[in-house]
Amino acid sequence: WYWTWPPQAPPRRSSPGTERRFRLAAGAAALAALGIGCYNFYAACLAWSGIRDYSRKNYSGAEEYWQRYSALQSDPYTLYRAGNNAWFRLRRPDRALAYYSQLRDTGNEDYANSNGIIGQILLVAGNAAGSLPFLCRETELFPLSVNAWYYRSRAELQLGRRNEAAASQQKMRDALQQKHLSLEQLPLLLGNPDYDLNHYLLPAPAVTPREQRHERLSDVSD
Repeated sequence: WYWTWPPQAPPRRSSPGTERRFRLAAGAAALAALGIGCYNFYAACLAWSGIRDYSRKNYSGAEEYWQRYSALQSDPYTLYRAGNNAWFRLRRPDRALAYYSQLRDTGNEDYANSNGIIGQILLVAGNAAGSLPFLCRETELFPLSVNAWYYRSRAELQLGRRNEAAASQQKMRDALQQKHLSLEQLPLLLGNPDYDLNHYLLPAPAVTPREQRHERLSDVSD
C-alpha cells in the first residue's frame, strides 16, 4: 500500500448528462463560428465581384453586387465606391444617396469627398438649400477642391447670395491656379472626382495636327 499525504479524494467523474450538454454547447459554438466565417466570406466575395465588374466597365453588374453587399455589411470603402458608381456612371441619384447615407451611418461623415458628392446630387436635384451645408463642409476639408467651390458657387447663386457666389468662384480659380490647371480642364474635373483629388491623373491634352506640324518644324530648325 502506498499512502499520500494529505489524503486525496478520488477523481469525480461528471455525469453523462453534463458531458452531453458540454458537447452540444461546443458543437453549437463551432457551428456559429463557421456560420459567421461563411457570412463574412460571402460578403467579401460580393464586394470583390463589384470591384471586378467595375474594372471591366460593367457598371450595372457592379451595382448589382454592391447592392447585395450593402444589405449585409457596411464597409466604408465599398459603400463609397458603390455611391460613386451609382452617381457618376449610372446616374442613379437615389441609389447613390442610399449608399452615402449608409456610409455616414458608420460614423464616417467626412469620408473622402463624400460631402461634396452628396451636395452635388442634392443641387442637381434642385435642393440648393439642402446641398449648401455639405458643400461648405467639403470646402472646409478640401480648400483646394475645384469641384466643391464650383458647386458651392452654384448653390449660393441659386439662393441669391451673389457676393458669396462670387467669392466661391474666385476660390475655384485660385484652386485651379494652385494645381496648374485651366478653366478648359474644368469639365474633366467635374466628370471625375478622382481628377480633382489627384490632378496628376488627368489625361494629357490632345495635340492637334497643326501643333504636331509646328513641333516638327521646330525640331528641323534646331
